Amino acid sequence: KPKLVSGFGFYVVFSFVITSSVQLAGIYVVFASLILPAILARNFDNKLLSLWSTGVSSVLLGLIVSVFFDLPAGITIVLSYFFMVLTFLSFSFVFRKLKS
Repeated sequence: KPKLVSGFGFYVVFSFVITSSVQLAGIYVVFASLILPAILARNFDNKLLSLWSTGVSSVLLGLIVSVFFDLPAGITIVLSYFFMVLTFLSFSFVFRKLKS
């Protein structure tokens, strides 16, 4: 394991990244980007792929909707995260019920 990831250095770098991200993007966008994909990834075998695909597609969808409907980008990205996670969890629940 790299020393930066396994110890104190990781937390120092992580705190600087989160602080600067909150100043740039806003607290709701940063925490939605951290928490909502992680909630979704619990239900998938390939967690890294689900995290990346959820993050990228939610941000792109939020920005596209924001541009076309002239809405604030921050809340639109947060809502796209929320609705994407809600949709995937609903489909996951239905598919599990159909399998059993």
